[in-house]
Amino acid sequence: MTAKWAEIVEVIVPSSATSDETVNISIKVKNILTYAFSIGVTVVVDGGYATLTPFQTQPGATTIFSASFVMPEHSVTITITSWFVVSEWEWYSDDIVIKEVALEEEPEPVAVFSNFLVKSFTKV
Repeated sequence: MTAKWAEIVEVIVPSSATSDETVNISIKVKNILTYAFSIGVTVVVDGGYATLTPFQTQPGATTIFSASFVMPEHSVTITITSWFVVSEWEWYSDDIVIKEVALEEEPEPVAVFSNFLVKSFTKV
């Protein structure tokens, strides 16, 4: 989709995360018009979504939106949509970016000595 009002210029999110880890998302959206208007963003992750507060933005200005989610026990697809906001009830979708976050396997535990037996020693 080509942006008409606001372009999502950058999405910062890790490519992988471990289960139960908090994953932070930073979204930069630029007003590509020659007049001010309100930009909103929605973030959809694994069927759940967040609507990020719309901001009034000036021509050429970039607005940064932030969100986070707790990584489930499987990889997820994140769909980020920018919106041209006319009123509280009137939003028009504009630009869309899709990102993947892979489930990172938990590292194997480091070997731990157990049942350690001293066969001989020298008293000093």
